[in-house]
Amino acid sequence: MAFLACTIIHRVKRSLYINPSCRTKTIYFVRHGQATHNVRAEPLRESGCSHEDFMKQMQEDDEVDARLTEQGKAQAIEAAKSVSAQQAHRTVDLVVSSPLTRALHTADLVFPKQLLKEHRKKDIPRVALEDFREINGLLLNGKRSGKPHLKQAFPHWDFSLVEHDDDKTWTAEQLEEMKSVAERAHNCLHWLLSRPEQHIAVVTHGGFLHAMLNEHDDIVIKDAEPESHKLDVSNERTSNPNLKNNARRRFRNCEVREMNVSLNDCGHAVTLHPATLT
Repeated sequence: MAFLACTIIHRVKRSLYINPSCRTKTIYFVRHGQATHNVRAEPLRESGCSHEDFMKQMQEDDEVDARLTEQGKAQAIEAAKSVSAQQAHRTVDLVVSSPLTRALHTADLVFPKQLLKEHRKKDIPRVALEDFREINGLLLNGKRSGKPHLKQAFPHWDFSLVEHDDDKTWTAEQLEEMKSVAERAHNCLHWLLSRPEQHIAVVTHGGFLHAMLNEHDDIVIKDAEPESHKLDVSNERTSNPNLKNNARRRFRNCEVREMNVSLNDCGHAVTLHPATLT
């Protein structure tokens, strides 16, 4: 069974025109806070468990469109105080999120609507985009809530780019391949570069961010470890001090990472240059 791709960006990618004057942007990438499905799984991963044990724990704690825990909310509130987040509060012109509830909720806590308005002297648009979602399929936590429910729960968000009321991309039969997630990430970077805004906040997921940083040949990470030192998603210890300054390392819950994103001269490859790791 072929996996159903998130298609809006994929369909329009070839027609995207990226103005040369807008070929470099500052993007604040954030992973969502702790959610109900990874309370036990995340510590297991950090302890160096096998990928199979990690997935088994996730399945035991699984639920549809997993919500933030109280700890996850606290993580997001604390992340809003970070140097990178405070810089974003003063500069961002757009907030983008995965349409999964835990990401939307995190975005509202790390980048509060009223706080951004006070800093920017205007309302900053918030856009949910399907392609920024987590690795899709198999796990219920990756299945999003219906669009009507999301619009009611998050009325200040624009869901016009979420095509279907129900989640038609999720399947119970299989987990999306990492190659597919990486291609989504590459498409998303092109979409961000095509936007008129210069400073953008993006709230997404650990698996998506890993694929973006490690799994696509046309996403170049500056000042990162050589190709041979790409991180293995199946057995990476985020607490390992040797990885703390590696730009490819896995995002912690609610970590805010500022990156300069640019389009290479070829017009296809994208370069990410970490500005800060906070």
